[in-house]
Amino acid sequence: MSADLSCPVCGAEFDLAVLFKSEESRKTFERLTASCSPLRDRLAQYAALAKPPKHKLGTDKALRIIATLLPDIERGAITRNGRDWPAPLSAWAQAIDQMLERRNAGALELPMKGHGYLYSILQGMADKHEAYVKDSGLLLGIERVCNDTASAMDIALLAYRYAVALEQRMPS
Repeated sequence: MSADLSCPVCGAEFDLAVLFKSEESRKTFERLTASCSPLRDRLAQYAALAKPPKHKLGTDKALRIIATLLPDIERGAITRNGRDWPAPLSAWAQAIDQMLERRNAGALELPMKGHGYLYSILQGMADKHEAYVKDSGLLLGIERVCNDTASAMDIALLAYRYAVALEQRMPS
């Protein structure tokens, strides 16, 4: 056995494979590290919000919680209230941070029983950005070119996603 990891508490060394009791857990971890590594630590903290008091949250359960989010994280959108809302990685990070801040302030009812609150935050953020796109006149200009409101909204949202991506790459 090669010692890939060591316990921060007792110093015991163990192989990374020991962490994953099932093939499903291993695959979830691989998807997590491949598709959303900037969110990895936040997602671990988010999963811990589902831990009942005086109980431990096992690795398999934490990975199952995260696995239910991965399809939406990977596609950069959520479906809520019958429609798709854009949800780039930066929005996921902000939404999870907001939940963690509420937890730290004692304003979040724990344990979380689903992803509804997270998705409502993401939807609210997307709704605000959509309103900004409409109010900024960007949508109107694109509508003139497209002659189709639905296509214009898609293009405007893509333009917004592009602007967010550029903003993330700019040095602060």
